[in-house]
Amino acid sequence: MAITIPNTVFANLVQWMAHGPWPGHLQQAIHDHLHRYCEKHDLDTFDDLAGKIGHHWVTCLNDITMNDFLSRDTEDGNVVDLYLEEKQRRRKEKPIPKAYLRGIRQSVMSLYEVSDIRRGQSFMARDLTHGREPFRVEERSGTRSMTPGQHMAMRIVGVRGHWIIAGGMLPFEPDLSEAAIEQIHWLATQAEAGLRKVPPAERTRDPAPELVREISMAMTLKVSSPLICDIWLNGTMLDPADMTEGVCA
Repeated sequence: MAITIPNTVFANLVQWMAHGPWPGHLQQAIHDHLHRYCEKHDLDTFDDLAGKIGHHWVTCLNDITMNDFLSRDTEDGNVVDLYLEEKQRRRKEKPIPKAYLRGIRQSVMSLYEVSDIRRGQSFMARDLTHGREPFRVEERSGTRSMTPGQHMAMRIVGVRGHWIIAGGMLPFEPDLSEAAIEQIHWLATQAEAGLRKVPPAERTRDPAPELVREISMAMTLKVSSPLICDIWLNGTMLDPADMTEGVCA
């Protein structure tokens, strides 16, 4: 049976994080995702951005930014961890919303190839950054605009044995997807080189090369959401008239 995430899943969290350092950290995430494109096109507000790329895509990018913020480690900790650690919040939140928030916390954004699309139900996703075997993802509305073989940037979240999409999907043409994946792999290679430079005295043991590569890729994907959005904005967004909601025209 498919799992259902309530529309109000963020309501209590958003109210809680209105205080303390979290508005500043959220603003930093928005800056990381949108500033370069907005500065390039002299856009000062979300309305300006919507006039350039369309309201649908602004909403999509805002969802992606919010999910990235929820997954981030900051100098003040992680907002989801601290929110769910409070006894009052643990009692107030229901099991599925808590599992969804924890799933986002642990997830990364990546690029996938979709196949075996069951309209209004699910699809198979193959992670293009890892080349792993496809797995089935539950999704209703998003499957109506997908096409077999299409590349999509999205955040797939594990919730109580189900795989679902956290809000926000970006369609990538294959050449743009390839460019994004090459950039991610290059950054992961740099991270791997950095890990290998750790002095032997500071290591508890020498990990296997495969493990170092896996850790490096995980570290890179953890911070790649702004990069993926920037590549999409600058590589795809030519004219809002050429775009439809969910696919490139």
